[in-house]
Order: sequence, then structure tokens, then C-alpha cells
Amino acid sequence: MFILFLICLVFLFLSCLQHRNLWNPGTLFYGLWVLIIGFRMLNLYSLYEISTYTIEMFGLGLLFWGIGCFGAGSVSLKIENRIINGRGEEKYNRTANKKVLLILCVITYALLGILAIRGFSQIRIGLNLANIRYELRNEIMDTDLLSILYGYFCVPMSYVLIHINMYSVFREKNSRWRYIVPIVFIILSRTLIEGGRFIVYYAAVDAIVLYFYSKNDVGLSKRARRIGLGAVVALIIVFTVISKNRGILGNFGEHVYAYLCGCINFFDAKLSVFNNYGFTYGATSLHGFVRPIFVVFRKLGLINNLPELLQVSEHIQYEIDLWTYISPTYKYNGFTSLFYDFYADGGSFCVCLFSFVWGIICKTFYKKIDRIDLERNVVFYLMITQAIFSSMLKFQFIGYGYALAYFYLLLIYSKRDYGVIEKEIVE
Repeated sequence: MFILFLICLVFLFLSCLQHRNLWNPGTLFYGLWVLIIGFRMLNLYSLYEISTYTIEMFGLGLLFWGIGCFGAGSVSLKIENRIINGRGEEKYNRTANKKVLLILCVITYALLGILAIRGFSQIRIGLNLANIRYELRNEIMDTDLLSILYGYFCVPMSYVLIHINMYSVFREKNSRWRYIVPIVFIILSRTLIEGGRFIVYYAAVDAIVLYFYSKNDVGLSKRARRIGLGAVVALIIVFTVISKNRGILGNFGEHVYAYLCGCINFFDAKLSVFNNYGFTYGATSLHGFVRPIFVVFRKLGLINNLPELLQVSEHIQYEIDLWTYISPTYKYNGFTSLFYDFYADGGSFCVCLFSFVWGIICKTFYKKIDRIDLERNVVFYLMITQAIFSSMLKFQFIGYGYALAYFYLLLIYSKRDYGVIEKEIVE
């Protein structure tokens, strides 16, 4: 386990030395994993021992992510310079198409409002969020149409709108309440609909990253700093209140500890799944992108069933949702880290390959905001930072709600603006 800690510490030091800021992907990723592995080494709640093989898989993933991330900087800049400047083309930026954004906002807020009222009606009769999460979601979304609209539209759009509004909270100088209110509405609605807390966590990640990025990159007024810090504190309080309503505050320390580093034990426990199922060759890591396509084909009558690899991937995810003891007293489910999803696609080879590619992708999106400070670039990078901060849970793209958010972002930021680029760093 110490070798994992050492890998993370070395790459964390190199990331800080290279970029000298707190929002670059290397610092975020390895800073998080230094905490995860450091706390796991303390073994505060008597977690079970981990096999050497599991430690090796995490070591490969952490190492190859760093190789991809550090190797991506110069390549991405060369490609970007050639496209923008090499051909002598007129420069333009992608900005938000206000009409498209307005239509998507109206539909999203209307659906969230309708479903949230149904969720609130369950709270009024004395039920709690745990009841909603584990027992009553089918009653709230009582038709296939509502369930599809929520999963394929509301969930991804809620991520998108939190990013866009949170960006505006830190960048706009006046009337910040116009952006704070939608964020609060989305968090409240999804909490009442799902009974979950991760939407609060994602909003907090946005606030933290934007606070440090805006503070150092464009400067923040004292009022903006107070709002940013207040938002983080408020979101922590909301997270705690939701936890209390779900009845888990009594062992809150153990619960947080398990969420932070229980993934390593759960990865180890769920390796036996592959005794019954083969590898999925990309169908797990890209599940969120691929599954919606085949669902549409099935609805159109072009196919009868999902492809076999997608079915195997869903069987694996079902096995992960089954509760398993990771200590003599604590049951855990759902989260095996992003490296398990890579492993499901092809064992140790795919852990190396997909970690390497994911590191390249993270660095490429970072270089965009480092070079040109545009709303579109920052919002896309916020999606990346959410995935980084969730890497101890899962690879976010296995969920179609998260994957489809990129499609909606591309749809929103489709307008060409031939105005002046706000900031361009020439290297």
C-alpha cells in the first residue's frame, strides 16, 4: 500500500511544480488519491486486508494516468495551435446559444418541479429520503415516459445547468441571485426525487474549483470570495442535513471514511465477479455513451435486445450494487473506483490503457482553460473535475446521465462568435 502512496505523492509534487495552482488535473487527482490511500493505510475502522493483486491494479492505474496526463500537454497545444493559427483562418469562439439554452432550461425546470412535488408529498406524510431512495422512486416516476425523460434529459441537464450557473455566480458582478436560485432549485428537486446527496457534492466541487480558478485567474472581489466560501459551507450543511434525514449521521465518521477509501476493499471483494462474467471490451467504460444509442434502436424496433457486451456490463454493475462487508461491521455497495470499470473492459491491460487515455483527456481540457479563458472551456473542464473528484466512486461515463451531459453542452455551445478572445497565452 505504501508504494501507491509514494506514486501519488511523487506525481502530486510534479503537478504542483509544473503548474503552481490548485485546479490543474494532476493536483486534483493525486491530491484526492493521497487522501484516499493515506486514510486507508491508517485503517481506522478495521477494514479487511487487501490482496496484492488489487494493490497492483491500483498502482498501474495511478501510474498510467500520470503518464498520460504529463505526456498530453505539449501534444494538445501543438494540435490546437495548428487548427487555430496554422491555416490562417479567422478566429472564432463557441458561445452559448441563448435560444437553445432557454428551451432546455424551461423543459428541465418544469419536469424537475413536477417530480419534486411528488417527492415532497412523500415527505409530508412522514417518510424520509431513505424511503424515497430505496423504495418509492418508482412511485414518483410512475410511467416509462417520465422515467426516460428524467434519466436521459433532466439528470444530464441538471449537471450542465449547475456548471453554467455556478460559473456565472463567480464571474458576474451583479444579480448573482439569478444564478444561485436555479442551483438551489436543482439541488432541492433532485434530492426530493432521488433521496440522494451526490448532487450536493458535485455542486460543492464546482464551487471549490471555480473559487480557486477565478481567484487566481481573473481575480475575485471580497464579496465574491465571501459568496464562494459561503456556498461551500452551505453545501456541506445541506449534505449533513440530508445524511441526518436518511438516518446515517450516528456513524457519520465511519460513513465518510468508507466513501473515501472503501472502494479499494470493494474492488478487491468484487474481483470474483469475473469468475462468472467475461470482460466487456469497452462496453463498461463507455456504457453511458453507447447504451442510449441501442435503447433508441430497440424502441424503433431495429433490435430486440441490447448487445451481449452491454448486457454483461449491466450484470457486472448489478453485482456491484449488492451489499458486501468490507469490515466486520460495515456493509458497502456501489463504488469500486474508476479502475474497476477499466478492469471490467479487459483486465490489467485496459487499466493501463484507459487510465493513460483518461489522463490525456483530463490534461487536454485543462490546457484549453489555461490557454483561453472562455465560459465554454471552463464549463467543460468542470465536467472533468467532477469526474476526477468522483474517481474513488466510479468512472462517471458509465452512467448515461453524466455522459449525455456532454452532448447537451455541445448543443448549447454551438454558436460561433467572431469576437475577441478574452485571454490567449502564447507559448
